Amino acid sequence: MMTDPIRSRGHSKAVWAGALLGLVVGLPFLGKAFHIDDTHVLSITAQILQEPLDPYGFSINWTDDPEPVFKTWNPPFLSYWLAPVVSLFGYSEPILHAAMLPFLAMLGAGCVVLARRFAGGDNPPAALGVAAFVLLSPALMPSVNLMLDVPALALSAAGAALFVTGSDAGSRKRLLTGAALASLAVLTKYSAATVLPALAVYSISFRRRPDAIALIPPITLALLWTWQNFAFHGESHFLHLIGGRTSEAWIRAWPEKGLLAIAIAGSCLFLAPVIAGRSGRAWGTGIAAGGLAVAAAHLWFGGWPGTLFAIGCALGAALLALAMATLLRRGDRRESIFLGTWLLLPFLFSVFFVPFQAVRHFLPWLVPLSLIAWRAAESTNRTLRVIILGAQALVAVIVS
Repeated sequence: MMTDPIRSRGHSKAVWAGALLGLVVGLPFLGKAFHIDDTHVLSITAQILQEPLDPYGFSINWTDDPEPVFKTWNPPFLSYWLAPVVSLFGYSEPILHAAMLPFLAMLGAGCVVLARRFAGGDNPPAALGVAAFVLLSPALMPSVNLMLDVPALALSAAGAALFVTGSDAGSRKRLLTGAALASLAVLTKYSAATVLPALAVYSISFRRRPDAIALIPPITLALLWTWQNFAFHGESHFLHLIGGRTSEAWIRAWPEKGLLAIAIAGSCLFLAPVIAGRSGRAWGTGIAAGGLAVAAAHLWFGGWPGTLFAIGCALGAALLALAMATLLRRGDRRESIFLGTWLLLPFLFSVFFVPFQAVRHFLPWLVPLSLIAWRAAESTNRTLRVIILGAQALVAVIVS
């Protein structure tokens, strides 16, 4: 019988350690100045304090001219989360950043549970290693602010962890709690919706179709949000945001955004050498994939890419190739289908629906990619894993 990764004694300690690691990662940023999209989130928070049912009922000069916030932003859960804090303590940077710490703790704990289920086996420290690679990523640490990306990732990961273990243990309470967290992730950032089909695939792959019924609450919340949109603004917020994203110019940008996404992955998750280990075949696969990606960038951009971009692109392609090879040849095929779906959908979302690539747009597929990579890295020398993690953490600190 499968060990419960939440309730078993050794693994519950690892879950708490993952949560603690998340808090430790967030503490140095308590005094961080508000920047980039933080002010947008706080503007919506201020609106919520005045008109709780109409978070987007105002305009903001975010580019060159004032425009309705409804036409420029993602859903408002994070602003609702921060509204009571602002009401009680005002716009204090340390206090508002402290209000974001629960998301980091949730992310660390969720990663440990997922790693125990899909990558860590009966080794709690190994499961904690996945949380470390996620939390100490150059994609995540600079994103510790008041923006949407880390909360959406944390809610998705924790929701997936509870849903999956609830399905395994036959716990309706965990299933529904996991689905509720996943729905809040969607109401934080639309890209988080990609976790919902993956959870449905998990239920279907393991022939637990009734478990998919637990995903009805997210659909209900989405319908309520859509009703609010029509009641106050006369159209769907989500459909408005993705409108026009099938234009010729938008489609022409798909290859470029795909290459950028691959380069970002290689720059923010240093697991390719860990997966390859001592396998000459794996190194050959990684080198071939990296070379093809750099050649594709050369053809698309009409010249050889810069050194750093080429390195990132090569490492990202190698990582993805080795990860997919791992899915095809190792472990339970049903698990591989779930993890592959969870990896592929946010990647495609970032290419087809996100207006531009940014490092933070890599976060929705950081967790599944880390889980897949760690499945292959279990047999790798522990010292090498620690060295690679230290190098990744150092880069994360430098860019933060």
